[in-house]
Amino acid sequence: MVWMPECYELAIALSGNEGVSKALEFQPDCIIMMNFMMPGIAGIEAANLIRPRLPRCKFIFITGQAGEPEFQGLLRDSGYDERFVPPKPFRAHCLYKMLVDAGCPQFNGS
Repeated sequence: MVWMPECYELAIALSGNEGVSKALEFQPDCIIMMNFMMPGIAGIEAANLIRPRLPRCKFIFITGQAGEPEFQGLLRDSGYDERFVPPKPFRAHCLYKMLVDAGCPQFNGS
């Protein structure tokens, strides 16, 4: 089950390639959350394809590699915000804070 406040719409993709297609079709203006390692193209590669077309979007990457120096370097080198990588397992309040920090203040988690 996926819970989202009524003011948000949600699209789900099961691979990096599908994520790119859905993002470009859906045209989100706030947040794209994706796993760093996805079937097909990786999450960061998908984000690199999406970002030029949707420059206002913020990306939240879900990964078990959040603390790995190689991942942190790749994230920094690609220009993504390290604040938007929750450590696994993450708690809902951590995600809520990231959504607010990313510019979605109406998301209060209640």
